[in-house]
Amino acid sequence: LMICLREVTESVAHLMLGESVTYRGKHVELDEVKLLHPPLEDLRISLGVRGPKGIALAKDLDRGVILAEGSPPEYVAAVRDALGPKAHITVFVWFNLDPDDGTRGTEQLRTTVRQALKKPYLAAQLGDLHGASSEDEALPLLTVSGDTQTCRAAIGRLIASGADSIVLQPILGQEEQHIAV
Repeated sequence: LMICLREVTESVAHLMLGESVTYRGKHVELDEVKLLHPPLEDLRISLGVRGPKGIALAKDLDRGVILAEGSPPEYVAAVRDALGPKAHITVFVWFNLDPDDGTRGTEQLRTTVRQALKKPYLAAQLGDLHGASSEDEALPLLTVSGDTQTCRAAIGRLIASGADSIVLQPILGQEEQHIAV
């Protein structure tokens, strides 16, 4: 998978610069391919990765990363340390704002977090939280949830840990409600 991701990233980067690309890889083969309408400005390419191999590849390719839900601030900080200050880090995070009842806003994400703590593919990013018997400690670390003040604080923790962009992922089926708030 990492070989494929490397080949796609390298070839797309050259295409986005308006270059004619010939590439012979294990997964990507291009013969004098060129975009008819390349972007007018250099666009950022970030890799959507979870674990240490993907982070190492992003560093090697001098690219940013997109971290999926389940990335606590400590993991974001470790990724920032690994990639350095110039790499762009985007973090997706489970989100539920309830301006009237912060506890209810957080509790509605409890099942999501409980299930995530058991998933083996999240082990690298969850760190010590992986396999935890209770989601109480994990809820404030893995979500932006609660009332307005609590949500702002959670976003602040992600920014302080090194996130450049944060994507709030609302509860499925409640997207319209969150847009209205």
